[in-house]
Parts: sequence; structure tokens; C-alpha cells
Amino acid sequence: MRLRRSLLAVSAFAFLLALTGCRGFFQPEDDSDNGGGGTGTPPRFAFVANAANATTQGSLTGFTVNPSTGALTATADTPLLVTGSPNSVASDDEGSLLYVAAQAGGISGYQINATSGALTLVPGAPFVAGANPVSVAVDPNARFLFVANNGSGTVSIFNIGSSGELTQLSNSPVSVGPNPLRVTLDRTGRLLYVANGGSGTYVFRVGPTDGTLTLTRNVPVNNGTSSRAVAIDPIGQFAYVANGATTGGVDAYAMNAFNGDLTLIPGSPFPTGGSTPSSLAIHPTGKFLYVANQNSGTVAAFTINNDGTLTAISGSPFTSGNGPVDVAPDPSGRFLYVANSNNGNVSVFSIGSAGGLTRTATVAQPSNAASVVVTK
Repeated sequence: MRLRRSLLAVSAFAFLLALTGCRGFFQPEDDSDNGGGGTGTPPRFAFVANAANATTQGSLTGFTVNPSTGALTATADTPLLVTGSPNSVASDDEGSLLYVAAQAGGISGYQINATSGALTLVPGAPFVAGANPVSVAVDPNARFLFVANNGSGTVSIFNIGSSGELTQLSNSPVSVGPNPLRVTLDRTGRLLYVANGGSGTYVFRVGPTDGTLTLTRNVPVNNGTSSRAVAIDPIGQFAYVANGATTGGVDAYAMNAFNGDLTLIPGSPFPTGGSTPSSLAIHPTGKFLYVANQNSGTVAAFTINNDGTLTAISGSPFTSGNGPVDVAPDPSGRFLYVANSNNGNVSVFSIGSAGGLTRTATVAQPSNAASVVVTK
């Protein structure tokens, strides 16, 4: 159904190592014709997982992304009802598969129509993971899927079949501590980071052929805070952890690209200007970091310096919505999307050349927006 990229894993990793320290080498994609007409470049889509609430069932909504403005236009087949309460959504690097983790509902998988964004349930879905799955990540070669199970303190590992179907590995699930909240892969797919609340950040090496996980280190929280989410820069030089503090902050780490080890960078935590940072994402160029302050209704924006330290961008934090819980830059680097859990909407921002944010739209959702992803 789609091209496999397993043969590129080793060469991609070597290429990234060669670029270590070359900040700004990665440039956002030119999407001037993306999303319709012109050169025939395939359109880009955004998908939002909407958690269930007292009156509304959980759902998944899809949108076509306007390449010029970042505006979202709903696809014809969504919203789709999803069993349980969806709280995490992720796509593969080719934008052909989509996976949704839902509390009490397991993992739903969909094939994405490259022209319309329409979703087709993959064979066998939904798939059983552990108790209370809350986060999902797809490896860059679309071979493995990783799921954080908050209720059972485990990560489930699935092999991805040719049509997107999932088969759980024989040694899955793997114990990762009492409170896994999010799973994040580095760009090569060799390292998996598990944000584990007050227990710190667990670092695993991913088996290149079988997806098995080997624990390499448990990085303790800084100053007794909480590891809520991890973001890794495009060349594997730095990692950032949203620490979930009432007086919000981000811990910055120098990253060992071989074993994933993290060394705290002086100055951490860097204040976000808001409360309870719960999610963060790095701009495709690796130059900027964006952090959702869940209890302040804002998004903090930082410049990533050459030594990994952070400098707040003028105007930060920027007003988003009520309860922002997830942030996702468009792969072109021109737009940022923020899921606001209490408003039931998604904020659309344009990103300036210096990394600043200008809100351009607010898009209503069927219920509480919990997670957002933009296909590549």
C-alpha cells in the first residue's frame, strides 16, 4: 500500500550525526502548491482527537490545511465517532496511516486517502493495548507503533502490517513505571522517551529489527516537578521536558545521540510564563520551541540557542484557548495548531520569521479537543 523505508534507517541516522551542531540546516518545506492545484503536490491534512465528555461521545475530526493561510476545512467524512475517550493521535511520516489512542477504547487505525483525507478503518481495528492508553507514537519507517498505557504502567509495542493493521509483539507490553503520560521517538526511531510524571523520563533503545525496548536510563525530574511530555530537536542534539509545574517551566537537556542519555543544561527550568506546561513541540527548523500552558490558556514560545538554552520570544506567552493540551507545528513551519481541551476547539496560529505567533482562527470541535497532528 505504501513504500517502506526500513533500509534508510541506518543511513538517515549517520546523516543526522554528521549535521550535529548545524542548527538551521533543516528548512521548512515549500508548500506553495500544497493542498490543491498547481503542481499536483498532495494536500496536507490535520486530524484532531476529541475526548468524550458528560454529553458527547469521543470522536475524530479531519481537515484539509490551506497551504497559504493555514485555515482548516473539514473533510466530508468526519467527525467519526470513536469508542472510549480519544486522547492522542499520530500519523506515519508518509501521511498514509493514522492511529488514535482512546481510554477504554484501545487503538483505532485508519488509512488516509491521499486526495480527500477520508479515513478507512484498517483491518482488525480497534486493537487492544494496556489499561487506559493515553499516548501513541509511530516510528519513522512505519514499522512499529508504541502506546503509553497510563492505567497499567506499561508501553505496548505493535508491528504495523502492510495495510496498517497492528500485531502486538510477543514481549509486549513493557513495564515503564507507575505513570506513563506520553511516548516520543527521536527522528531516527532508535530511541523512545517515556514521560513518566513524578518518576522522571525513561529512555529506551529501540531494537532496529524487532522494535523491542531496552531501558538505558531513567532521568529524574528536576527540582521535584513532573515529566509531562518530551520534545527532541531534529538533529538529536537537545531534548526538552515540560515539567508540569504550577509556575511552569521547561527543562532542557543535552542529548547523547547514541544512547539517548540526557544531561541537564544550566538554567533549567526555563519559565514559560504560565501554569502547568503539559505539551511541547519543536519547529521543523529546530530553531523554536512551543509549550502549551494548560492552566493558563497560553502558549509559550522560545528561541533555541546554539547551546540548547532557551530565550523567550517577544510577546510570549501567547493567548490560545481554555486548557491547551497539545501543540503541533505544520511541517512547512508556517503554522501552529493548538488543541484546547476546555473550549472544545483548535486555535490556528501563523508563525513569524522570528518564531512569534499570531492567532488567525479558532475551529470548533464536537467535544474536548485532546490532541492534534498534521500530516507530512
